[in-house]
Amino acid sequence: MKAKGFAASALAMSAAAMMTLGGCGGVNPNETAAVLNGRNISAGLLNFAAQKEAVNYDTYYLPYYGTDMWTSDPEEDGTTMTDDIRSDALDELKDMYLLEEHMGDYNVTISQEDEAAINAAVDSFFAENSANAMNKMGATKDIVKEYLRLETIEKKVGDAIRDTADTEVSDEEAAQATISYYNIVVPEDEDGEEDSEAKKVAKDLLAEQVVTAAKVDFDKVEEDYGLTKLTLSFGMDDESEDANMLAAVKKLSEGEVSDLVKTEDDDYWVIRLDSEFDREATDEKKEEIVSERQSDLYYEKLSEYSDAATWETKDDVIKKINFNTLYQMAYDEEATETAG
Repeated sequence: MKAKGFAASALAMSAAAMMTLGGCGGVNPNETAAVLNGRNISAGLLNFAAQKEAVNYDTYYLPYYGTDMWTSDPEEDGTTMTDDIRSDALDELKDMYLLEEHMGDYNVTISQEDEAAINAAVDSFFAENSANAMNKMGATKDIVKEYLRLETIEKKVGDAIRDTADTEVSDEEAAQATISYYNIVVPEDEDGEEDSEAKKVAKDLLAEQVVTAAKVDFDKVEEDYGLTKLTLSFGMDDESEDANMLAAVKKLSEGEVSDLVKTEDDDYWVIRLDSEFDREATDEKKEEIVSERQSDLYYEKLSEYSDAATWETKDDVIKKINFNTLYQMAYDEEATETAG
């Protein structure tokens, strides 16, 4: 049933119909866009994968980038957003086919239930989207089904790879301490004004008052001084954390409040060590470590498969893919009125 749920939700844009503003592209779906280990990847499949992503960009980024979005160079690296999306789609298909080639390594198959879920998703996708949008995307039922089949394989093989990662994490490796702290600011700090000697004097005076009050009743500082009490969990040897903060915390016993701490960013903190070993935060850190191991293993395997593969791209074919015609989501007016 897990695969069914994945396949059925694989094309997120099927939730709301699309329409295009303009005509269709001129990609020949039968041309070869790339060759992986002797296997042809069609321009039709690549175009669909790229157009699928373009739907999201037109929907969410067009208001920010404007109508010249697809010819812009947002990273200032000599490539346009069109180049970037085409490249991303090509990489996506390459990874999918590489994982398909290694299905047997993990005893992964496409079951009858998977096939049924894929077919249902294809039918739903075509039923909910306009013919104009399907034409622009180059979406035939065969192409969409192949994309969903690959996406299902990617999910199943990816899960199988991640399942082989080491999930044993010791308390020592994941140990987390938890602090509460106040970042001491005066109103002028929040206004973004230039630093001045008067502001520094005011901040130093406030910091002295807050630290004194915090040592008496740490929690009451929030009410008395209008500061926000924040919490932070971290490993005592975590080099990504502020060195001055870590040094101050290491001097504290559980429940003890620090003197004034000036962070590396010149912020003023007063800190209370709430827990030298926070069980809940440590367990969450264990999950994070396992997730990182799984992700790292997945990409290591993909890199291994890619390094061993032969890969050729047909740039003249790929460059025919464009996003000159914009997509627009066509929402159900009756549902919108009811929601309003």
